[in-house]
Amino acid sequence: LAELLPRILERAGFKVVDVARSCEEALVALSAKNYDVVISDYCLAGMNGADIYHHVNSVPCRKTPFIIFTGADRDKVILSPVDGAKIIFVHKGTDAFPLLINAVKEVAENPATP
Repeated sequence: LAELLPRILERAGFKVVDVARSCEEALVALSAKNYDVVISDYCLAGMNGADIYHHVNSVPCRKTPFIIFTGADRDKVILSPVDGAKIIFVHKGTDAFPLLINAVKEVAENPATP
C-alpha cells in the first residue's frame, strides 16, 4: 500500500512529498517539516495513528489535518481530536480510494476544524 497510495494520490492531482516506512521514520519527518495533510494507518508497530496525530499537533500553533486510513473497525479506533486540528477517518475497503481522495480534497480546501 505504501507504494500504491502515492501513485493514486498523484494521479488525482496531489503532490506526495514523503512516505514513511516506520513510525520512527514518520516522527523524524514530521518533526523536521510541516505538511499540508498527513495520512496514516491506525494499526502501527509500537504506536497507533492517533499517537502520530497527537505528536504532529502537539506543537503550539501547528494544526495539521490528519487522515486515519485503516482497516480497523471504527468502534475500535480511539481518536481524541486536538482543538483546531482536523481528523478524518477513512475505512479501507470497497471504494476506499475515492473516499480517501475526497478526504484529502476536503482538508486541502478546508484545513481548519469548524
